[in-house]
Order: sequence, then C-alpha cells, then structure tokens
Amino acid sequence: MTAKEFVLNIRANQPQISNLQDKFETELLNNILSDAQISDLKTNYKDYGNEILNLIYNFDVSRLNIFDITFDPEPEVYGDYIFFGWDTIGDRLGYHIPSGEVVIYYVYGDCINLKCAKTDQQFLQLFFELYLLLKGNFENKDQESKTKIREQFWLKTTSTLPEAYWDHYKRFLTIS
Repeated sequence: MTAKEFVLNIRANQPQISNLQDKFETELLNNILSDAQISDLKTNYKDYGNEILNLIYNFDVSRLNIFDITFDPEPEVYGDYIFFGWDTIGDRLGYHIPSGEVVIYYVYGDCINLKCAKTDQQFLQLFFELYLLLKGNFENKDQESKTKIREQFWLKTTSTLPEAYWDHYKRFLTIS
C-alpha cells in the first residue's frame, strides 16, 4: 500500500459517531475520532523512495494513534535503520535500510525485538488492517462481531506474512 492509499483508506473508514455515541463519553469519543485524523501538509507531494517516509513527510500523522503505535514528526537515522515511530511497548519502529524490513527495535538492548513487515508498503497495508481491527472493536458491542473481526485480521496477517512476523500482530488479538 502506498502512503496516498493508506491515507485515503484511513479517511474512508473513519468510525461513525452514531456507532460510538452510546458507548463512550464525549471526551473519550473525541479522542478516539482524533486518533485517526491525517491531514495533508501544505507542501506539494514529494516521493522519498519509501512509502513510510512519503507518509511522514507528505502528511500530518502527528495525531495518528493506532493501538498506541505512533509516528515521529521527523525520522531519525541510526546505523542501518531509519526510526520513524514508537510501538505500544515503548520500542522504536524502524526501517532496516539494507533489507527493507520494518521492525520493532529495542533501543536499550540494541536489537530487533519483533519483525513487522518485509517492506514499507506491506507495513502500511498491515497497519491499516490494525486500524480496522481497532475500529471494529470500538464500533461493535457483541462478542460475535468482535471475534469475526479478529479472525479476518488474523487471516489477512497470516496469509500475507511468513510466521517469523506473526508475533507482532498476535499480541493485538488479546488487546481487542
């Protein structure tokens, strides 16, 4: 998925206020809705040769928060990595330049904690799937619907990635 496609998909799949009003207080509802907002930057779109960088440099993702995964306003190069955000467990999201993999990097141990995706485009696709999982959990009350959403998410993840990448996504099934 390209950065433009990611943004279009997020915008097209915003939670419906009517589906959430009876479940959340106004302040929490506003927080939920603002966590999925992505604005265009005032500059012309520029291609940076990497869809994650295209997302960060061409769109305002400062409010984007999916399962406490967030993006930095400015990526940081460290060795063979471009760090571009934070994971829910407090580790860095990193793009490994030589391999093209997206990983969760444990900075204090100077090692990879989890693998997320084989490419930048695959990461955005799966990050969008995480968004749909979170949105489905917010919008649905009954356990049967939530179970179906988790099963769809897991099917899309496991059909897309080798098993070495599954641990990163598996942990979101227990949160939902």
